[in-house]
Amino acid sequence: MDLLDKVLLEWSARTDKGYPDLNNKQDLALFESMFGFELNEQNLVLEQSKQYDDHIIQALGKIPTVHGKYRVPAGSGNIDVHSDDLEAYKRIFKLSPDQTIGPGELSIYWLFQHQASPVNTSDTRGGDDPDLQIGDKKVEIKAYGGHTGKIKLGKFASQKSNVRLLNIVFGFHSLVKILNLESSKKAITSTNFNPKELLLALQDIFRIKDSGIFAQEAQKFELISSIKDKLDLLDEELGSPSDPEEAAKAVLSRIVMSKFKTKPGDEGYIASATIEGSIHFFYIDFDKLRQADLLNLVAIPGGEIAVDFKSIFG
Repeated sequence: MDLLDKVLLEWSARTDKGYPDLNNKQDLALFESMFGFELNEQNLVLEQSKQYDDHIIQALGKIPTVHGKYRVPAGSGNIDVHSDDLEAYKRIFKLSPDQTIGPGELSIYWLFQHQASPVNTSDTRGGDDPDLQIGDKKVEIKAYGGHTGKIKLGKFASQKSNVRLLNIVFGFHSLVKILNLESSKKAITSTNFNPKELLLALQDIFRIKDSGIFAQEAQKFELISSIKDKLDLLDEELGSPSDPEEAAKAVLSRIVMSKFKTKPGDEGYIASATIEGSIHFFYIDFDKLRQADLLNLVAIPGGEIAVDFKSIFG
C-alpha cells in the first residue's frame, strides 16, 4: 500500500459516509485538520490520475505510445481501438490493481489521456461519481463482453423508498396467495423478482382495488384500513397509474432512473468495452429512458438491475 492509499484509507475511516465527499465541507475540513494543508477537488483528481499512470508503468514498465485518435462520440456510437494500439490495450484492459478499478478503466483512460492530441481524462471514481471524466464528458465503464442484451448496472438495495414500495407490492401479493390457499415455490422479494412477477403482483392490487370491496371493508376493520393506507401510498408515489402495466413501468422507471441519476447522470455516457478493442459509448438520455418499454428491456438478476442499453439509447 503506497502513501496515497494510506492517506485515503485513514481519511475515509473518519468520514460519516465511510468515504470522502469532495462536495462536503466537513470532509474537506477533516482532511485539512488531519494532514495540515487544504485539499480541493482538482489536486485530488490529479493525484488519482497519476495513480492510474503508476499502475500502467508498474505492469508494462512504461506508458505505451498511443497511435490512434480517440474522441467520445456526439451521442451514442462505437469506436474501435487502432490496430497498432490493440496489443497494449489488451494488456492494460486486464489490469485491476484493486477493487475500485474494474476491467477496461485503465485502458480507456490510456487511449484518451496519452494519445498525440490528448483529451484530458481524469479518474473520478468514488462515491456517486462515474469512473472517468473524459474532457467534459462523465463516463462510467462497463466490461461485460458485448454491447447488446441486458447489461448490469448494479444492486439497488440502497434505494430505500423504492424497496419500500416493492415490499408493499410483493407483501400484498403474498397475502392474496395465502388467503387463496396458494403456495409459491419461489420466494419473491423486493430484490429478487423479474418484471413479469412484478406485473402479476400489481394485477392483484388493481383487481381488488377496482372492485370497491377493499375500500368498503377498510371502514370496518383496522387491519384492512392499514393495508389500504399502504396501497394508497403506492398509488400516490407512482402517480396514480391507470392499470397494472403502467404501474409496473413506473416502478421499474424509478429504480432504473435512480441508478442512472448518479452514474453517469443525464447526458453522461456509459462505455461498454470489450477486450477485443470495441468500445460502444451509450449516451444517456432520460427522455428516451422514460419512453422505453422497460417491462421488456429491464431484468433483475440476483438483486441487480440489468438494462438493454442498445435498445434504449442506440
